[in-house]
Amino acid sequence: MRRWLLESWRGGASTPDELVRSSLEVAAAWQVTSDEEWLELAGSRTSWGIDDLQRIQTVPPAVRQALLACASLSRSGRTREAVVRLAGDWSDPAALRWLLSRLVDWVPEVRIAALAVAVQLFERLDAGRRFELCRRHARWLLSQERAEVTTFVRVLADSLSTECRELVRAFVLSQASGCGPIVRLLLALEDPDLSLLAAFVRAQDRSVRQLVASRLARRAVELDGATVDFLLGSAGPEACSRFLAGLTSTEAVRYEPQLRAACGSRQRRVRMQAHWHLARLGVDLPAFVSQQLASASANEVSGWLQALGECGDRSRRGEIEAWLAAPDRRHRRAALMALQRLVGDAMWDLAADWMEADDEAAARTAMRMLRRTRRSSWLDAVRRLTQSTEVAVRERAYDLLTSDVGKLGWQVVPDLLAALLAGHRPSVTWRRFGEALGNQKARCWAVTDPSTRRALKQVWQQWRAAPLVPPPEFELRFAAFERSIAAQVAIA
Repeated sequence: MRRWLLESWRGGASTPDELVRSSLEVAAAWQVTSDEEWLELAGSRTSWGIDDLQRIQTVPPAVRQALLACASLSRSGRTREAVVRLAGDWSDPAALRWLLSRLVDWVPEVRIAALAVAVQLFERLDAGRRFELCRRHARWLLSQERAEVTTFVRVLADSLSTECRELVRAFVLSQASGCGPIVRLLLALEDPDLSLLAAFVRAQDRSVRQLVASRLARRAVELDGATVDFLLGSAGPEACSRFLAGLTSTEAVRYEPQLRAACGSRQRRVRMQAHWHLARLGVDLPAFVSQQLASASANEVSGWLQALGECGDRSRRGEIEAWLAAPDRRHRRAALMALQRLVGDAMWDLAADWMEADDEAAARTAMRMLRRTRRSSWLDAVRRLTQSTEVAVRERAYDLLTSDVGKLGWQVVPDLLAALLAGHRPSVTWRRFGEALGNQKARCWAVTDPSTRRALKQVWQQWRAAPLVPPPEFELRFAAFERSIAAQVAIA
Protein backbone atom coordinates (compact mmCIF):
# COMPACT_ATOMS: atom_id res chain seq x y z
CA MET A 1 0.00 0.00 0.00
CA ARG A 2 2.89 2.32 0.71
CA ARG A 3 3.94 2.09 -2.97
CA TRP A 4 0.53 3.29 -4.13
CA LEU A 5 0.76 6.26 -1.79
CA LEU A 6 4.20 7.24 -3.05
CA GLU A 7 3.50 6.49 -6.73
CA SER A 8 0.32 8.35 -7.59
CA TRP A 9 -2.48 5.99 -8.67
CA ARG A 10 -3.77 8.28 -11.34
CA GLY A 11 -0.37 8.93 -12.92
CA GLY A 12 -0.29 6.09 -15.44
CA ALA A 13 -4.04 5.67 -15.96
CA SER A 14 -4.73 7.51 -19.20
CA THR A 15 -7.48 5.25 -20.61
CA PRO A 16 -10.63 3.83 -19.00
CA ASP A 17 -9.20 0.30 -19.10
CA GLU A 18 -5.96 1.40 -17.42
CA LEU A 19 -8.00 3.29 -14.84
CA VAL A 20 -9.99 0.19 -13.94
CA ARG A 21 -6.87 -2.00 -13.84
CA SER A 22 -4.97 0.43 -11.61
CA SER A 23 -7.94 0.85 -9.28
CA LEU A 24 -8.20 -2.93 -8.88
CA GLU A 25 -4.51 -3.12 -7.97
CA VAL A 26 -4.95 -0.35 -5.39
CA ALA A 27 -7.99 -2.14 -3.97
CA ALA A 28 -6.03 -5.40 -3.66
CA ALA A 29 -3.26 -3.59 -1.74
CA TRP A 30 -5.86 -1.91 0.48
CA GLN A 31 -7.51 -5.24 1.20
CA VAL A 32 -4.34 -6.76 2.68
CA THR A 33 -3.43 -3.66 4.68
CA SER A 34 -4.31 -4.10 8.35
CA ASP A 35 -5.93 -1.39 10.43
CA GLU A 36 -2.72 -0.97 12.43
CA GLU A 37 -0.64 -0.55 9.28
CA TRP A 38 -3.04 2.05 7.93
CA LEU A 39 -2.84 4.11 11.10
CA GLU A 40 0.93 4.11 10.69
CA LEU A 41 0.56 5.24 7.07
CA ALA A 42 -1.92 7.97 7.98
CA GLY A 43 0.92 10.49 8.22
CA SER A 44 1.88 9.95 4.56
CA ARG A 45 0.94 12.52 1.91
CA THR A 46 -0.35 12.06 -1.64
CA SER A 47 -0.77 14.52 -4.51
CA TRP A 48 -4.50 14.02 -4.99
CA GLY A 49 -6.52 17.11 -5.86
CA ILE A 50 -10.19 18.11 -5.97
CA ASP A 51 -10.45 17.34 -9.69
CA ASP A 52 -9.21 13.79 -9.17
CA LEU A 53 -12.17 12.93 -6.94
CA GLN A 54 -14.54 13.03 -9.90
CA ARG A 55 -12.70 10.13 -11.51
CA ILE A 56 -13.38 7.91 -8.49
CA GLN A 57 -17.08 7.86 -9.41
CA THR A 58 -16.26 6.04 -12.65
CA VAL A 59 -14.62 3.02 -10.96
CA PRO A 60 -16.51 -0.03 -9.64
CA PRO A 61 -18.13 0.58 -6.21
CA ALA A 62 -16.10 -2.30 -4.73
CA VAL A 63 -12.85 -0.37 -5.08
CA ARG A 64 -14.00 3.15 -4.23
CA GLN A 65 -13.00 2.97 -0.57
CA ALA A 66 -9.41 2.07 -1.46
CA LEU A 67 -9.15 5.16 -3.67
CA LEU A 68 -10.84 7.37 -1.08
CA ALA A 69 -8.34 6.12 1.50
CA CYS A 70 -5.47 7.27 -0.74
CA ALA A 71 -7.19 10.58 -1.47
CA SER A 72 -7.79 11.16 2.28
CA LEU A 73 -4.03 11.62 2.66
CA SER A 74 -3.86 14.51 0.19
CA ARG A 75 -1.55 17.40 0.99
CA SER A 76 -4.51 19.72 0.47
CA GLY A 77 -6.82 20.22 3.43
CA ARG A 78 -9.68 21.14 1.09
CA THR A 79 -9.23 17.86 -0.75
CA ARG A 80 -9.25 15.88 2.50
CA GLU A 81 -12.43 17.65 3.61
CA ALA A 82 -14.06 16.92 0.24
CA VAL A 83 -13.07 13.23 0.53
CA VAL A 84 -14.70 13.03 3.96
CA ARG A 85 -17.91 14.63 2.70
CA LEU A 86 -17.93 12.27 -0.30
CA ALA A 87 -17.77 9.32 2.09
CA GLY A 88 -20.79 10.79 3.89
CA ASP A 89 -22.73 11.11 0.66
CA TRP A 90 -22.08 7.46 -0.24
CA SER A 91 -22.88 6.25 3.32
CA ASP A 92 -20.67 3.15 3.08
CA PRO A 93 -19.62 1.98 6.57
CA ALA A 94 -16.45 0.52 5.01
CA ALA A 95 -15.12 4.09 5.00
CA LEU A 96 -14.66 3.92 8.77
CA ARG A 97 -11.36 2.09 8.24
CA TRP A 98 -9.66 5.21 6.86
CA LEU A 99 -12.01 7.82 8.30
CA LEU A 100 -10.92 7.36 11.93
CA SER A 101 -7.45 8.77 11.22
CA ARG A 102 -9.09 11.99 9.97
CA LEU A 103 -10.44 12.57 13.49
CA VAL A 104 -6.93 13.70 14.40
CA ASP A 105 -6.33 15.75 11.26
CA TRP A 106 -4.49 19.03 11.87
CA VAL A 107 -7.19 20.99 9.95
CA PRO A 108 -10.22 21.66 12.21
CA GLU A 109 -12.71 21.58 9.33
CA VAL A 110 -11.55 18.09 8.37
CA ARG A 111 -11.86 16.82 11.94
CA ILE A 112 -15.36 18.25 12.37
CA ALA A 113 -16.56 16.77 9.07
CA ALA A 114 -14.93 13.42 9.88
CA LEU A 115 -16.66 13.25 13.26
CA ALA A 116 -20.10 13.86 11.78
CA VAL A 117 -19.59 11.23 9.07
CA ALA A 118 -18.01 8.69 11.46
CA VAL A 119 -20.98 8.91 13.84
CA GLN A 120 -23.39 8.60 10.91
CA LEU A 121 -21.64 5.51 9.51
CA PHE A 122 -21.19 3.90 12.93
CA GLU A 123 -24.94 4.05 13.52
CA ARG A 124 -25.47 2.04 10.32
CA LEU A 125 -23.45 -0.92 11.67
CA ASP A 126 -25.04 -3.87 13.43
CA ALA A 127 -24.02 -4.76 17.00
CA GLY A 128 -21.39 -7.30 15.94
CA ARG A 129 -19.58 -4.92 13.58
CA ARG A 130 -19.77 -2.11 16.14
CA PHE A 131 -18.12 -4.33 18.72
CA GLU A 132 -15.35 -5.39 16.30
CA LEU A 133 -14.59 -1.77 15.45
CA CYS A 134 -14.34 -0.91 19.15
CA ARG A 135 -12.16 -3.92 19.89
CA ARG A 136 -9.73 -3.23 17.04
CA HIS A 137 -9.35 0.50 17.58
CA ALA A 138 -9.84 0.93 21.35
CA ARG A 139 -6.15 1.27 22.18
CA TRP A 140 -5.52 3.83 19.41
CA LEU A 141 -8.62 5.90 20.21
CA LEU A 142 -7.75 6.08 23.90
CA SER A 143 -4.25 7.32 23.09
CA GLN A 144 -5.52 10.40 21.18
CA GLU A 145 -6.26 13.78 22.75
CA ARG A 146 -8.32 15.55 20.08
CA ALA A 147 -11.76 16.71 21.22
CA GLU A 148 -13.35 15.02 18.19
CA VAL A 149 -11.87 11.66 19.23
CA THR A 150 -13.17 12.15 22.76
CA THR A 151 -16.67 12.80 21.40
CA PHE A 152 -16.52 9.72 19.18
CA VAL A 153 -15.25 7.61 22.09
CA ARG A 154 -18.38 8.55 24.05
CA VAL A 155 -20.51 7.33 21.15
CA LEU A 156 -18.63 4.02 21.12
CA ALA A 157 -18.83 3.67 24.91
CA ASP A 158 -22.58 4.23 24.83
CA SER A 159 -22.95 1.49 22.24
CA LEU A 160 -20.79 -0.90 24.27
CA SER A 161 -23.00 -0.32 27.30
CA THR A 162 -26.28 -0.84 25.39
CA GLU A 163 -26.46 -2.61 22.00
CA CYS A 164 -23.12 -4.43 22.38
CA ARG A 165 -23.47 -5.22 26.07
CA GLU A 166 -23.72 -9.02 25.73
CA LEU A 167 -20.90 -9.19 23.18
CA VAL A 168 -18.62 -7.23 25.50
CA ARG A 169 -19.57 -9.42 28.45
CA ALA A 170 -18.84 -12.65 26.57
CA PHE A 171 -15.53 -11.33 25.21
CA VAL A 172 -14.15 -9.99 28.50
CA LEU A 173 -15.16 -13.00 30.57
CA SER A 174 -13.65 -15.46 28.06
CA GLN A 175 -10.23 -13.84 27.60
CA ALA A 176 -7.31 -14.30 29.96
CA SER A 177 -5.61 -11.07 28.90
CA GLY A 178 -5.79 -8.15 26.48
CA CYS A 179 -9.24 -6.91 27.52
CA GLY A 180 -8.05 -3.71 29.21
CA PRO A 181 -8.43 -1.33 26.20
CA ILE A 182 -12.05 -2.18 25.43
CA VAL A 183 -12.99 -1.96 29.12
CA ARG A 184 -11.29 1.44 29.37
CA LEU A 185 -13.28 2.47 26.31
CA LEU A 186 -16.47 1.41 28.06
CA LEU A 187 -15.47 3.32 31.20
CA ALA A 188 -15.20 6.52 29.14
CA LEU A 189 -18.96 6.63 29.63
CA GLU A 190 -19.91 8.50 32.79
CA ASP A 191 -22.59 5.99 33.80
CA PRO A 192 -21.96 2.57 32.18
CA ASP A 193 -24.24 -0.40 32.80
CA LEU A 194 -23.74 -1.43 36.44
CA SER A 195 -24.60 -5.10 35.91
CA LEU A 196 -21.92 -5.27 33.20
CA LEU A 197 -19.26 -3.79 35.49
CA ALA A 198 -20.27 -6.13 38.30
CA ALA A 199 -19.82 -9.09 35.94
CA PHE A 200 -16.32 -7.87 35.03
CA VAL A 201 -15.25 -8.26 38.65
CA ARG A 202 -14.99 -11.98 37.91
CA ALA A 203 -13.00 -11.56 34.69
CA GLN A 204 -9.85 -13.64 34.22
CA ASP A 205 -7.87 -10.57 33.17
CA ARG A 206 -6.46 -9.01 36.33
CA SER A 207 -6.22 -5.56 34.74
CA VAL A 208 -9.97 -5.59 34.07
CA ARG A 209 -10.76 -6.32 37.71
CA GLN A 210 -8.54 -3.43 38.75
CA LEU A 211 -10.13 -1.03 36.26
CA VAL A 212 -13.72 -1.72 37.29
CA ALA A 213 -12.98 -1.80 41.04
CA SER A 214 -12.34 1.95 41.19
CA ARG A 215 -15.51 2.71 39.21
CA LEU A 216 -17.64 0.36 41.30
CA ALA A 217 -16.49 2.12 44.46
CA ARG A 218 -18.34 5.24 43.27
CA ARG A 219 -21.58 3.25 43.11
CA ALA A 220 -20.97 0.95 46.05
CA VAL A 221 -24.43 1.56 47.53
CA GLU A 222 -25.97 -0.06 44.44
CA LEU A 223 -23.91 -3.25 44.65
CA ASP A 224 -25.16 -6.54 46.04
CA GLY A 225 -23.41 -8.25 48.93
CA ALA A 226 -21.94 -11.06 46.80
CA THR A 227 -20.15 -8.61 44.51
CA VAL A 228 -18.71 -6.68 47.43
CA ASP A 229 -17.54 -9.87 49.13
CA PHE A 230 -15.81 -10.95 45.92
CA LEU A 231 -14.15 -7.54 45.51
CA LEU A 232 -12.81 -7.68 49.05
CA GLY A 233 -11.75 -11.30 48.73
CA SER A 234 -11.02 -13.20 45.55
CA ALA A 235 -10.72 -10.25 43.14
CA GLY A 236 -7.08 -9.75 44.09
CA PRO A 237 -5.20 -7.32 46.35
CA GLU A 238 -4.92 -4.51 43.80
CA ALA A 239 -8.61 -4.59 42.91
CA CYS A 240 -9.50 -4.79 46.60
CA SER A 241 -7.31 -1.84 47.56
CA ARG A 242 -8.66 0.28 44.69
CA PHE A 243 -12.21 -0.47 45.74
CA LEU A 244 -11.47 0.45 49.35
CA ALA A 245 -9.67 3.63 48.30
CA GLY A 246 -12.76 4.82 46.43
CA LEU A 247 -15.25 4.26 49.27
CA THR A 248 -16.73 7.28 50.99
CA SER A 249 -17.28 7.48 54.76
CA THR A 250 -20.98 6.78 54.33
CA GLU A 251 -20.34 3.65 52.28
CA ALA A 252 -17.62 2.52 54.71
CA VAL A 253 -20.21 2.39 57.52
CA ARG A 254 -22.28 -0.04 55.46
CA TYR A 255 -19.31 -2.32 54.84
CA GLU A 256 -17.75 -2.19 58.31
CA PRO A 257 -17.83 -6.01 58.78
CA GLN A 258 -15.91 -6.51 55.51
CA LEU A 259 -13.47 -3.76 56.49
CA ARG A 260 -12.78 -5.46 59.82
CA ALA A 261 -12.03 -8.73 58.00
CA ALA A 262 -9.74 -6.92 55.53
CA CYS A 263 -7.62 -5.64 58.43
CA GLY A 264 -5.99 -9.07 58.61
CA SER A 265 -5.26 -9.38 54.89
CA ARG A 266 -1.85 -10.69 53.87
CA GLN A 267 -1.54 -7.74 51.47
CA ARG A 268 -0.29 -4.55 53.09
CA ARG A 269 -2.09 -2.22 50.66
CA VAL A 270 -5.41 -3.81 51.59
CA ARG A 271 -4.70 -3.67 55.31
CA MET A 272 -3.74 0.00 55.20
CA GLN A 273 -6.90 1.00 53.34
CA ALA A 274 -9.05 -0.94 55.81
CA HIS A 275 -7.18 0.62 58.76
CA TRP A 276 -7.78 4.10 57.39
CA HIS A 277 -11.53 3.58 57.03
CA LEU A 278 -11.95 1.95 60.44
CA ALA A 279 -9.96 4.71 62.13
CA ARG A 280 -12.35 7.25 60.63
CA LEU A 281 -15.25 5.21 62.01
CA GLY A 282 -13.76 5.45 65.54
CA VAL A 283 -12.67 1.81 65.90
CA ASP A 284 -9.88 1.15 68.45
CA LEU A 285 -7.61 -0.58 65.96
CA PRO A 286 -4.86 -1.91 68.28
CA ALA A 287 -7.41 -3.47 70.60
CA PHE A 288 -9.46 -4.93 67.74
CA VAL A 289 -6.43 -6.37 65.93
CA SER A 290 -5.04 -7.82 69.17
CA GLN A 291 -8.36 -9.51 69.86
CA GLN A 292 -8.48 -11.00 66.35
CA LEU A 293 -4.86 -12.15 66.59
CA ALA A 294 -5.58 -14.09 69.74
CA SER A 295 -8.26 -16.19 68.01
CA ALA A 296 -6.83 -16.31 64.46
CA SER A 297 -6.12 -19.58 62.70
CA ALA A 298 -2.55 -20.54 61.79
CA ASN A 299 -2.98 -19.28 58.20
CA GLU A 300 -4.33 -15.91 59.35
CA VAL A 301 -1.79 -15.10 62.07
CA SER A 302 0.79 -13.54 59.72
CA GLY A 303 -1.65 -10.94 58.40
CA TRP A 304 -2.93 -9.97 61.84
CA LEU A 305 0.60 -9.79 63.26
CA GLN A 306 1.71 -7.34 60.59
CA ALA A 307 -1.52 -5.39 61.05
CA LEU A 308 -0.71 -5.04 64.75
CA GLY A 309 2.71 -3.64 63.91
CA GLU A 310 1.18 -1.17 61.44
CA CYS A 311 -1.24 0.19 64.05
CA GLY A 312 1.68 2.15 65.51
CA ASP A 313 0.90 1.38 69.18
CA ARG A 314 4.34 0.82 70.75
CA SER A 315 2.77 -0.54 73.92
CA ARG A 316 2.03 -3.68 71.88
CA ARG A 317 5.72 -4.39 71.30
CA GLY A 318 5.88 -7.06 74.01
CA GLU A 319 2.86 -8.81 72.52
CA ILE A 320 4.55 -8.99 69.13
CA GLU A 321 7.92 -10.07 70.56
CA ALA A 322 6.21 -13.04 72.22
CA TRP A 323 5.57 -14.40 68.71
CA LEU A 324 9.30 -14.44 67.97
CA ALA A 325 9.43 -17.75 69.85
CA ALA A 326 6.45 -19.26 68.00
CA PRO A 327 6.95 -22.83 66.71
CA ASP A 328 5.76 -21.90 63.20
CA ARG A 329 8.52 -20.10 61.32
CA ARG A 330 5.93 -18.16 59.25
CA HIS A 331 4.74 -16.56 62.48
CA ARG A 332 8.29 -15.74 63.59
CA ARG A 333 9.01 -14.05 60.28
CA ALA A 334 5.76 -12.08 60.43
CA ALA A 335 6.55 -10.97 63.99
CA LEU A 336 9.98 -9.73 62.94
CA MET A 337 8.47 -7.71 60.09
CA ALA A 338 5.72 -6.39 62.38
CA LEU A 339 8.33 -5.16 64.86
CA GLN A 340 10.20 -3.44 62.07
CA ARG A 341 6.99 -1.60 61.11
CA LEU A 342 6.45 -0.65 64.74
CA VAL A 343 9.88 0.54 65.85
CA GLY A 344 11.68 1.08 62.55
CA ASP A 345 15.47 1.13 62.54
CA ALA A 346 15.65 0.10 66.20
CA MET A 347 15.19 -3.47 64.96
CA TRP A 348 18.59 -3.66 63.29
CA ASP A 349 20.22 -5.39 66.24
CA LEU A 350 17.54 -8.09 66.44
CA ALA A 351 17.62 -8.61 62.66
CA ALA A 352 21.41 -8.98 62.71
CA ASP A 353 21.03 -11.67 65.37
CA TRP A 354 18.53 -13.48 63.15
CA MET A 355 21.12 -13.63 60.40
CA GLU A 356 23.00 -16.06 62.65
CA ALA A 357 19.97 -18.30 63.03
CA ASP A 358 19.98 -21.86 61.70
CA ASP A 359 16.63 -21.20 60.03
CA GLU A 360 17.55 -20.09 56.48
CA ALA A 361 14.09 -18.59 55.84
CA ALA A 362 14.30 -16.46 58.99
CA ALA A 363 17.78 -15.28 58.03
CA ARG A 364 16.58 -14.28 54.55
CA THR A 365 13.68 -12.37 56.12
CA ALA A 366 16.14 -10.49 58.30
CA MET A 367 18.26 -9.63 55.26
CA ARG A 368 15.25 -8.27 53.36
CA MET A 369 14.29 -6.18 56.36
CA LEU A 370 17.79 -4.75 56.79
CA ARG A 371 17.87 -3.72 53.13
CA ARG A 372 14.86 -1.49 53.85
CA THR A 373 16.61 0.30 56.72
CA ARG A 374 19.49 2.77 56.65
CA ARG A 375 22.76 0.99 55.91
CA SER A 376 24.59 2.93 58.59
CA SER A 377 22.36 1.49 61.33
CA TRP A 378 23.44 -2.12 60.79
CA LEU A 379 26.74 -1.86 58.92
CA ASP A 380 29.10 -2.51 61.85
CA ALA A 381 27.01 -5.36 63.25
CA VAL A 382 26.85 -7.16 59.92
CA ARG A 383 30.57 -6.60 59.27
CA ARG A 384 31.23 -8.42 62.52
CA LEU A 385 29.31 -11.40 61.16
CA THR A 386 31.93 -11.80 58.42
CA GLN A 387 34.26 -13.10 61.16
CA SER A 388 31.82 -15.85 62.19
CA THR A 389 33.04 -19.43 62.31
CA GLU A 390 29.85 -20.53 60.51
CA VAL A 391 30.29 -20.53 56.73
CA ALA A 392 26.57 -19.89 56.08
CA VAL A 393 26.61 -16.82 58.35
CA ARG A 394 29.64 -15.36 56.59
CA GLU A 395 28.02 -15.95 53.20
CA ARG A 396 24.85 -14.13 54.27
CA ALA A 397 26.83 -11.21 55.67
CA TYR A 398 28.88 -10.78 52.48
CA ASP A 399 25.77 -11.03 50.32
CA LEU A 400 24.02 -8.32 52.33
CA LEU A 401 27.03 -6.02 52.44
CA THR A 402 27.66 -6.16 48.70
CA SER A 403 24.13 -6.42 47.29
CA ASP A 404 23.42 -2.73 46.47
CA VAL A 405 26.60 -1.95 44.55
CA GLY A 406 24.90 0.12 41.85
CA LYS A 407 23.29 2.46 44.36
CA LEU A 408 26.06 2.72 46.95
CA GLY A 409 29.17 2.73 44.79
CA TRP A 410 32.23 3.55 46.92
CA GLN A 411 30.35 2.69 50.10
CA VAL A 412 30.60 -1.04 49.35
CA VAL A 413 34.18 -1.12 48.02
CA PRO A 414 35.70 -2.18 51.40
CA ASP A 415 33.17 -4.99 51.71
CA LEU A 416 33.79 -6.14 48.15
CA LEU A 417 37.54 -6.26 48.72
CA ALA A 418 37.04 -8.18 51.97
CA ALA A 419 34.70 -10.62 50.21
CA LEU A 420 37.27 -11.25 47.49
CA LEU A 421 40.00 -11.82 50.08
CA ALA A 422 37.74 -14.31 51.84
CA GLY A 423 37.03 -16.15 48.57
CA HIS A 424 33.31 -15.40 48.67
CA ARG A 425 31.90 -16.31 45.24
CA PRO A 426 34.72 -14.66 43.24
CA SER A 427 32.92 -14.48 39.89
CA VAL A 428 29.85 -12.76 41.37
CA THR A 429 31.89 -10.48 43.63
CA TRP A 430 34.18 -9.33 40.80
CA ARG A 431 31.15 -8.51 38.70
CA ARG A 432 29.69 -6.48 41.55
CA PHE A 433 33.02 -4.75 42.00
CA GLY A 434 32.93 -3.67 38.37
CA GLU A 435 29.38 -2.33 38.83
CA ALA A 436 30.38 -0.41 41.95
CA LEU A 437 33.23 1.40 40.19
CA GLY A 438 31.74 1.53 36.73
CA ASN A 439 29.80 4.78 37.14
CA GLN A 440 31.98 6.38 39.79
CA LYS A 441 34.38 9.24 39.08
CA ALA A 442 37.77 9.66 40.69
CA ARG A 443 36.54 12.60 42.78
CA CYS A 444 33.78 10.54 44.43
CA TRP A 445 36.07 9.88 47.39
CA ALA A 446 35.17 13.38 48.66
CA VAL A 447 31.67 12.24 49.70
CA THR A 448 32.63 8.90 51.25
CA ASP A 449 31.81 8.63 54.96
CA PRO A 450 34.65 8.27 57.53
CA SER A 451 33.67 4.73 58.61
CA THR A 452 33.96 3.52 55.01
CA ARG A 453 37.37 5.14 54.67
CA ARG A 454 38.59 3.46 57.86
CA ALA A 455 37.29 0.07 56.69
CA LEU A 456 38.92 0.63 53.31
CA LYS A 457 42.27 1.45 54.93
CA GLN A 458 42.19 -1.75 56.94
CA VAL A 459 41.25 -4.05 54.08
CA TRP A 460 43.51 -2.28 51.57
CA GLN A 461 46.62 -3.30 53.52
CA GLN A 462 45.51 -6.93 53.38
CA TRP A 463 44.71 -6.57 49.70
CA ARG A 464 48.15 -5.23 48.80
CA ALA A 465 49.76 -8.15 50.60
CA ALA A 466 47.60 -10.76 48.86
CA PRO A 467 48.58 -12.15 45.44
CA LEU A 468 45.10 -11.59 43.96
CA VAL A 469 44.88 -10.67 40.30
CA PRO A 470 41.65 -9.27 38.83
CA PRO A 471 40.06 -11.16 35.92
CA PRO A 472 41.14 -9.82 32.50
CA GLU A 473 37.81 -8.06 31.91
CA PHE A 474 38.18 -6.08 35.17
CA GLU A 475 41.94 -5.56 35.19
CA LEU A 476 41.97 -2.20 33.39
CA ARG A 477 38.98 -0.88 35.31
CA PHE A 478 40.51 -1.81 38.65
CA ALA A 479 43.87 -0.31 37.74
CA ALA A 480 42.18 2.96 36.80
CA PHE A 481 40.70 3.29 40.29
CA GLU A 482 43.66 2.17 42.35
CA ARG A 483 44.72 5.81 42.64
CA SER A 484 41.28 6.82 43.93
CA ILE A 485 41.35 4.03 46.50
CA ALA A 486 44.81 5.09 47.61
CA ALA A 487 43.56 8.68 48.02
CA GLN A 488 40.72 7.54 50.28
CA VAL A 489 43.11 5.44 52.35
CA ALA A 490 45.46 8.40 52.74
CA ILE A 491 42.78 10.64 54.30
CA ALA A 492 41.16 7.96 56.46
